[in-house]
Amino acid sequence: MSFISINPKDNFLVDEIGIDIDTKNELINLFVQINAKTLGKLHFYETKKGYHYRIKLKQKVSLQDAFKLRQYLFDDEYRMRIDAMRVNMGFRIFDVLFTQKREVKGLKRGLNVGF
Repeated sequence: MSFISINPKDNFLVDEIGIDIDTKNELINLFVQINAKTLGKLHFYETKKGYHYRIKLKQKVSLQDAFKLRQYLFDDEYRMRIDAMRVNMGFRIFDVLFTQKREVKGLKRGLNVGF
């Protein structure tokens, strides 16, 4: 069960999730990589503190289930809480990883994950 609560009216379907892991611990990142690959196509890149993962899911899931998957894959808890607040306030921009923000601004760095 996820600690994140989404308003039922905001529980739409999503086809990808992002995971922010702020450690380079090999065991944690191996766990994320193995389990993420079972969910869909995985792209990842190294950051200063750890890794960013982007998973294009094999099938769409509800936003609530996406949060459960993110929690299971050790996504940054603070990031998930901020995303839940954004969704519950009606924003449709959420689950953005820092490297993607840079790419949007034209400062490409790291692996281009094809978004």
